[in-house]
Amino acid sequence: MKAPTVLLLLQATIAAASIFDTIFPSEKPTVTRDDRECLFSDFYPYWSAVTPTGALSTALLSYGDVLQKDCPWTDTDVQGLPKCTYPPLSDWCSFSDAAPKTLLPAWSSYASSASAWWEENKQDIVQGARDCPRRWWNKMINVPYAYARLNNTISWGACYARAHAQVEANPTGQLKAPKTPAPTAPTATTATNGQGASVTHPQATGKA
Repeated sequence: MKAPTVLLLLQATIAAASIFDTIFPSEKPTVTRDDRECLFSDFYPYWSAVTPTGALSTALLSYGDVLQKDCPWTDTDVQGLPKCTYPPLSDWCSFSDAAPKTLLPAWSSYASSASAWWEENKQDIVQGARDCPRRWWNKMINVPYAYARLNNTISWGACYARAHAQVEANPTGQLKAPKTPAPTAPTATTATNGQGASVTHPQATGKA
């Protein structure tokens, strides 16, 4: 891996925790009112994010159920939905090893789109969550599985970014997610029952 890439990933790791604490709040903001400009902010497209469809979506849901098979689902998230600890990003990225080969092109295409979407929208998402915490929170809890979709988009995009970085470092390698610790995301995450990869805090910046 090239030195600039290593530095970039190190910087991303340091910044990740505060970023995800901002965009995935675990409790209602203490502010009683946002700035007036927040009234014109439309956060819905961010909470919709980029989601897989068809056979890929079904496969990811099934894979997530396997990863979370020992979860008791006794805790609840900010929306009152059952939750459990989110699997490590390395486990999610290993989907490329477990998935049928016929789905790998769709997985690579989706993960590439998710990675590009996050890079394009990351700055606006973080700024919106910081500047308009109340409106951001209300959108999050009013859209079913909103933060699950956003988290999954970020996390699965990270799988692609990590795999791409590995291929750049080793041009003869295949575009498959490496099994090293994630470079760009926080540590504790949760998954929501019935959604496979539903979460509150991603593992890196990686069920539908």
